[in-house]
Amino acid sequence: MFIVRFILKLLMSRPAIIVMNVLGMLFCFNILKNIFPSIINYNGHTDEGVLKAMDGIATFFVLFGVVMEERETILQKIAKVIPKPIDHYLNEVAHEDGLGLLCLGLVIELVNIAIETPNEILDTRSVDFALILVSMFMIGLSIIIQFDLFKDFIKTY
Repeated sequence: MFIVRFILKLLMSRPAIIVMNVLGMLFCFNILKNIFPSIINYNGHTDEGVLKAMDGIATFFVLFGVVMEERETILQKIAKVIPKPIDHYLNEVAHEDGLGLLCLGLVIELVNIAIETPNEILDTRSVDFALILVSMFMIGLSIIIQFDLFKDFIKTY
């Protein structure tokens, strides 16, 4: 149990969350950069790579969002960390921004499910392009949320 607590303390620390945020933002920029040519050259068929990229980032948003939402619980109940005064502020910021990332990830997942569903069941051929644009917009919003989390964690130093 000591190892689990140590790992959780490390993952929930300010430096670790800052690093995860920076990596998350870089991941988002990279995905947008790689999806953009597929959107510019859209031929009526959604590229499998685009769907995999959106699925990957959506999974990241859901996982990171839930972890950020539950930062306080993880630190106090599992890692047995006694909160410092600044932790109340950081936990509140993490909760709000984590909820935002979770919601964005779920929307992207729903878009992916709609696109991947066979057209005999749910015909999205006429709206695939718009659905991909919605996902790209959600990824862009996530960069703003991640930057907000990053900014708030940095300013507490």
